[in-house]
Amino acid sequence: MNAIITAATGYTQSDIQIFLWSVEKNCPNTTVFLIVYRRDRQSIEKIRAKYPFVCPIYINAAIRKQFSRLANYRTRPTYTWLAQQLSKSSYSSMFVPLRSIGQLAVRIVHERFFIALQVLKSHSNIFENVLLTDCRDVVIQQNPFRLVDEQLISGIEPEIIKNERYTSKWIEAAYGRDVLQRVADNPVVCAGVTLGTAAKIEDYLTALCDEMWRHLPQMIFQDFGYDQAAHIYLIFEKELELELTSNQQGIITTVSLEDAAGLEIDYRQELVKVGNRYPAVIHQYDRHPKLLNFFTELATKAPAELLS
Repeated sequence: MNAIITAATGYTQSDIQIFLWSVEKNCPNTTVFLIVYRRDRQSIEKIRAKYPFVCPIYINAAIRKQFSRLANYRTRPTYTWLAQQLSKSSYSSMFVPLRSIGQLAVRIVHERFFIALQVLKSHSNIFENVLLTDCRDVVIQQNPFRLVDEQLISGIEPEIIKNERYTSKWIEAAYGRDVLQRVADNPVVCAGVTLGTAAKIEDYLTALCDEMWRHLPQMIFQDFGYDQAAHIYLIFEKELELELTSNQQGIITTVSLEDAAGLEIDYRQELVKVGNRYPAVIHQYDRHPKLLNFFTELATKAPAELLS
């Protein structure tokens, strides 16, 4: 049994139709843990009826909204002080109720990793391999779990850090200019999709959550990609052991920075080819209209109850 853990908070049913269709087609014996808002339970139950491999993880949007309002206005100094105190201890060693307080004030783009770690710890020894992934802009073309061999896998993009404005901005915001300069000539490594054995993913999430937790005061008040910054920091500064794969290697392909001319649609096999291979996981395909249209048409060949 394998697991996919992803966040779909605020998404409509049609937003995740392509992703779920591709999982159903290509990932047998896989549970999809879908992080969603409790207020969307009715629509999520419709999705579960269509895709029984979905296991929702409900979080309370109202509580998080209230925390966000408080943190941004009158009680901001109090929240700053509290976050500073919480961040002095590692996430993994902290008393669980205190961790929960800190998480409530963190945006879902970061909190999803903390939730994923909790999911793995509560399902110890059940899953063989795990895929951490975005879902709205991800499609699975072949079973990625067949490509895992006792390692952790992350995908590199066709650009170096110093030339990618968002990644370089996030790293400088989190770690300062000195760290940015040290890692600047390395390739951008996307935190949106990470694949590995369950044990490797749990170790990775423990390190990532501990690293992001150190930045808890900043994560509460600034809308930066601390997940991406911490991901890259662990890889190039802390020498996290993992396999980095390029877009052309056929495992994880992030195509937002790819030249559209290098993305070939194979209509006969109903697959997208990058280089000479058909990637198992394609991320950010919606940045290219021809890919978005192609996958939308494929997904709607299946029963389209969720698109109505």
